[in-house]
Amino acid sequence: MRLHWRALGPGELDHELLWGLVGAATFGLVLAGLSVAGPLPLPCVFHALTGLPCPTCGTTRALLALLDGDLLAALRAHPAVAGVALAAPALEAYALGTWWFGRKRMRIELGPAARRRARRAAWLALVALWAFLIVDGR
Repeated sequence: MRLHWRALGPGELDHELLWGLVGAATFGLVLAGLSVAGPLPLPCVFHALTGLPCPTCGTTRALLALLDGDLLAALRAHPAVAGVALAAPALEAYALGTWWFGRKRMRIELGPAARRRARRAAWLALVALWAFLIVDGR
């Protein structure tokens, strides 16, 4: 694994700008939707068919708990969503700041073996999260 900072190459996709704008738009839409309409009572098709929670079960509850300032309730509702939502402001500041000020971009390069380990770790984290949701009795 190699972490380095470099300038954006010619013709290279500006991921910081793209994902910074996507993140800002998503935050605005979620905040507006939750504050105006509240959570939508959409039935979960996966839960209805299997009786098990889907891996996204608790996402809305986690976001609402964060908006209410209840960190523990957010982490219990959906640890991954709460973690991403808490990290999002720092990621937004990095993404839009590097674009706005034309700074070097952080890049992580993984070799083939590290890429396989990272993929396995991501799948393991997803399975562990899903197991938590099932054991928690959703």
